Order: sequence, then structure tokens, then C-alpha cells
Amino acid sequence: MVVEVWLLLLLSVMASAPAVWVLDRHCFKRLNGANWRNNDPSFSTIFLNTFASILQKPTTIIPKGASHRILFLSWWLYCLFMSTFYSGSLVAYLSFPSQSPSIDTLEQLSYSDYRWGALNSYGSDYQLFRDSNVYYPHETFFPNGFGWALRKGSQVRRHIDDMFSDLLQAGMVKLWLGEILKKSAVEASHLTGKDEIDVTRMGSQASDADTGPKPLRLYHLQGIFMVAGCGLLLSALVFLAESFYVRNIR
Repeated sequence: MVVEVWLLLLLSVMASAPAVWVLDRHCFKRLNGANWRNNDPSFSTIFLNTFASILQKPTTIIPKGASHRILFLSWWLYCLFMSTFYSGSLVAYLSFPSQSPSIDTLEQLSYSDYRWGALNSYGSDYQLFRDSNVYYPHETFFPNGFGWALRKGSQVRRHIDDMFSDLLQAGMVKLWLGEILKKSAVEASHLTGKDEIDVTRMGSQASDADTGPKPLRLYHLQGIFMVAGCGLLLSALVFLAESFYVRNIR
């Protein structure tokens, strides 16, 4: 999990423990009368029981009132979902460990720890990479263009420009270039005797870092935090309703 998820997990424990303590004192005071302090658990006991729920350990606190039960229900659901997601992510990472991310752009290359350079020759790169599986990054290091030569003042120039713009915006040029690369890679595999699958994978710009297990981010766990937040809000509303009922009706 990323740092944001760990921070929110810590904040959820820090926020839920005081809420459980307040509701617990309110319920014990309402149910036990003058002797409520003798049976009321301490804040440290409540905090340890709240933290133990995340570790899938049984708690010794039994909820009494409606607001207390609602808060415990939402907290237990939150702990169940969080532990399940974390266990699944940990098993996936241990089963298929992710590799270091590939360098796709010049900016990533500049911020990386790799030592890079350029060879002052034309045939050495071919001799070096002709028997290697080369990873094609998503950004072109040496961009080149193409065009059609037209007569000066041609009437079809604007139409051709519009057609090129539509093809680029629709992604057709990128698609066709990818198909050409795959086709040339397959033809090269037949000439060199290499495995066709490896060469096709080389031209598809896919890497193990892109297809491997991903760390749990806030985007994946936002529903779990919403469950905990809704439980806190609903228990607070029920707590206010109980307090109003005890003071005004009784």
C-alpha cells in the first residue's frame, strides 16, 4: 500500500477509538446509573481493542446502545474489508513480484539512477541489439515526421491537413504504426529463427511492470474509508438522538 493509505489507516484508528470511548461512556452511564464508572473500560483498553480489530483479533468490548452498535458494525466491516484487501495484495505481490518500472520518457530517464550515453557510430547499436529483446518506450527519443509534397497553392492542401488532423486525433496513425511494427517483428522472427511470441511482445510495448500486481492506492480503497466515515456519521446522529431522548422524554 502507498503512504496515503497508511496515513488514512492510522487516522481512522485515531478517530474511531475516541468515538468508541465517548459512546461507551454514554451507554454505560445511561444503563448503570451511579455505578457506571466501576464498569466503564478505560481509554487504553478501548484503543487496544479498536486496533486489535484491524489485526483480526477478537475484542472484549460488547456494544450496548444503538449508536454503539452502529459504530462497531461499520468499524468491523471496515477492518474486514481492509484486512482482506491487504492480504490479497500481499499474496499477489509474493506470488508475482513486480519488477522495476521501465523507462518510457526522457524525463524518467533523467530522474533515474541509470548511467546513459550515446554511441558515436551507426552500426554499433545494430551489432549490440540485433540478438536482444529491446523494449520500445512510449516516448520517441528522436522524433521524425512525414509529409506529402504538393504544388504551391494547391487546392487540396487544406483537405489533406484536415484529414491528417482527424486521423491523428482518432489514433489511427498510432494504430497503423503499431501494426507495421508487429508485422515487421514477425517477419524478422521468421528470418532470424526467434520465437514469434517474444518478438511480438517486444513490439507491443508491454512490460511486466505494467501488467504485474499494483500497490493498493486510495482509489482502490476509497469505498472502505467511506464505509468507516458513514458509520461514524450515522453513529453520531443516533448518539444525538439518544441524548435528546434521555434528556427531554424521560
